[in-house]
Amino acid sequence: MVMNWLVQSIKPSLSKQYIALNTAKDIWDTIAEQYSGENNYARGYDICNECSGFSQGGLSLVEYYSKLTYMWQQLDSQCSFTPTNPTNVVAFQRYMDKLRVWDFLAGFNPEYDQVRVLALCKDPFPTL
Repeated sequence: MVMNWLVQSIKPSLSKQYIALNTAKDIWDTIAEQYSGENNYARGYDICNECSGFSQGGLSLVEYYSKLTYMWQQLDSQCSFTPTNPTNVVAFQRYMDKLRVWDFLAGFNPEYDQVRVLALCKDPFPTL
């Protein structure tokens, strides 16, 4: 009964891989191994995809920034890369900051086009 419930609660296109397992525990353990933890590449991919397609829409700039920041935090939790050389740490942080400014600006509504253009022309490049 539990096995049936687990399989039925999964998208049909994904559930086929679990039907052949023998117990509910086997299904649960397999799902946990695939979708949890730091090395959950599928989850990292989903979050990255969500970030790249996320835009302001009907949100205020504060709400938009807040939700985007939350997604970035989720994405960071999926990555285990930490530079060890102090110079690399600073360079990596600058690189990530620049990517996030680009993500943030890319999701602006059209009424903020001028703000986006001005931010992209600034020297030094702005940070969040």
